[in-house]
Amino acid sequence: MVLLGVGLLAFLAWLPQQVDGMVLVSEMISDLISGLVKLLTALLGLASVLLIAAVLLAGLVSLLGGGTRLTRALVRLLKTPRRPKVQRRRVPPSRRPSSLRRR
Repeated sequence: MVLLGVGLLAFLAWLPQQVDGMVLVSEMISDLISGLVKLLTALLGLASVLLIAAVLLAGLVSLLGGGTRLTRALVRLLKTPRRPKVQRRRVPPSRRPSSLRRR
């Protein structure tokens, strides 16, 4: 375990001589930012597709519901029988209630 620790410390002491640390960190941050930009762009694209799909679905549901209501209204309109005009019989004056007699 002591040898592993000594080896890692020696590697870390040797690393700055071979690799420029600032360039490495700068490239890492640049890659991280470009990755985040790509991720956000992909998420916005996905959100726009989902929004368009939701609007399409709402339109289809509205169209189907409106067609159903229109069909029901037409069926109800055509199915109801027309009432024939009922002629009222005239009640002779002697049989009318006293409240309806002319004075």
